Amino acid sequence: MRSGFLYLATVEGPVDEAVLGRPMKVCSPRIQPNSGLQTTERFGDLYDRVTQELRASSPESVAILATRKNNQWSYSQATDRISITSIIHLACHHLAIPCEEFKTDPVGRIVGQPADKLEETPSLKYGYTKTPTYWAAGLAEAHAATAAILFSGKAVGG
Repeated sequence: MRSGFLYLATVEGPVDEAVLGRPMKVCSPRIQPNSGLQTTERFGDLYDRVTQELRASSPESVAILATRKNNQWSYSQATDRISITSIIHLACHHLAIPCEEFKTDPVGRIVGQPADKLEETPSLKYGYTKTPTYWAAGLAEAHAATAAILFSGKAVGG
């Protein structure tokens, strides 16, 4: 999650030490909560879209990258972050998909980047030959979370 968007990345297990995972197609790599809806409807709509994406991609497990922001939150920022995280957990629960949140420091160690520079991880590390749209905006961080779950030994079957 970054700047009000939810970024989704799906990868298959590591190919070798140089490639952290092979990218798999996702229908919508970036989802934004519908700001035209009232709060309850907005969260319900986001839940439906996250659930749809998870059903379509059939992941073995889901990783959420924790925020580095610890203070100076507005109420609405904190509410949105907590709500979106909860929506992901709830969708995973209903689809029986293991889900875990990872802090940026261990994720940075796994991908070989400082925790506050995960967006600078080269897309080549994930098997891309061309940098995908939204890479620096949040997709690189989503891929870093997938690497965390693959290399933490918590991925089901992986």
